[in-house]
Amino acid sequence: MTSIGFLAFTLGVRCLLVWRGGQNWWPDEWRYDGSLKALLLFSEGNYLDAIDQLRLADHLLFRIVAVLPAALQTAMNAGSMLPAMCFASLAACCIPLIGTIAMRISASRQAAVIAQLLAVSSVCLLSYSRHLVPYDLAMFFGLCGIAAVIGDAGPRKLAIAGVFAFLCFITYNGYWTLSAVTILMCGIRPRDGLINC
Repeated sequence: MTSIGFLAFTLGVRCLLVWRGGQNWWPDEWRYDGSLKALLLFSEGNYLDAIDQLRLADHLLFRIVAVLPAALQTAMNAGSMLPAMCFASLAACCIPLIGTIAMRISASRQAAVIAQLLAVSSVCLLSYSRHLVPYDLAMFFGLCGIAAVIGDAGPRKLAIAGVFAFLCFITYNGYWTLSAVTILMCGIRPRDGLINC
């Protein structure tokens, strides 16, 4: 199965989970509600109150990014399944990123396929698919950074790693370890299918 096949499969599973419902009961989903409220306040002309909704310290970038699916939800007069589908789509994109990282580390197409297969079958990567939470978006940024920089520690790559690590951290502060790994991966040099630091 190719990366596109894995992506299609995992996106289909996530669509099914989102369609079955379950949004708006996970405690961390209140952050998305803050983005929805900020959009409403902004449309009413209460700009300062809208900014206050978005500038809380924790998970700042998630609150800002969540305004886009909130705008779609409001414009289409849709329920919470629409924004859940937006976040689930980004989570599905983590599967090909994992394959890309595995390919760059091991230089083996077989390792990339196995890594993607394990990621697709991981319950942990599916558990928040139907919810409006920052975890998968932060993981997407972290994996993008790792995929972009692995094997090259030049100044440009370190800057790219820093940007993605920053995006990962301010999207979900709990992924500070993934942010650190994003930067550390610049020093990993793949060689003969083994990792040599």
